[in-house]
Amino acid sequence: MKNKNELIEYWAKSSKMDIDAALDLYKTKKFPHCLFFAHLSVEKLFKALFVKTNEKHSPITHNLMLLAKESKLELSELQVEQLAEINTFNIEARYPDEKFRFYKKCTPEFTEKYMEVIEEMLNWLTEKL
Repeated sequence: MKNKNELIEYWAKSSKMDIDAALDLYKTKKFPHCLFFAHLSVEKLFKALFVKTNEKHSPITHNLMLLAKESKLELSELQVEQLAEINTFNIEARYPDEKFRFYKKCTPEFTEKYMEVIEEMLNWLTEKL
């Protein structure tokens, strides 16, 4: 494994790049893509926390619930519900059968709500780092 701190920094920087991309996509009203990149941002901070907690490479997964569990984070019921929904932004944005349903779901109101949720989640995760 690379230096633990280097890996944590890598995941944190990559997370920041993805949330910046999500915000740019939000401004241009590309809401499904915005939420996809926002999911990636959360995922990468979880991976940074996994490395910090476990002192090894993070698992190759996009599953936020698994990453949270493996990072030994205690989540509130609300956070579990929010992560379950955010988790779908990865799957539903990628696969053709789900993609169009996801596009319809990504109204301006839905996207704004989840961008706020994700911002809170990212701040919370950053504090844990």
